[in-house]
Amino acid sequence: MLEISFAVVVVAGAALVIGRIRGAADRDIGSEEEFVDLPCPWCQAPTTESDAACPACAQPFGVTSST
Repeated sequence: MLEISFAVVVVAGAALVIGRIRGAADRDIGSEEEFVDLPCPWCQAPTTESDAACPACAQPFGVTSST
């Protein structure tokens, strides 16, 4: 009975270690939303690829002037 309990604890510990290693690897890769592309040309705040406007100064990106 003691041997079975020890085996269960070892297997559970191994599963926990493997889960943490895989979780750390997933966080290292990150997502594209976390990637800071270029700073805002107006205020130099960090922006991402999917931003339609600067999150800091609200200047829109990609809008052409009509003048």
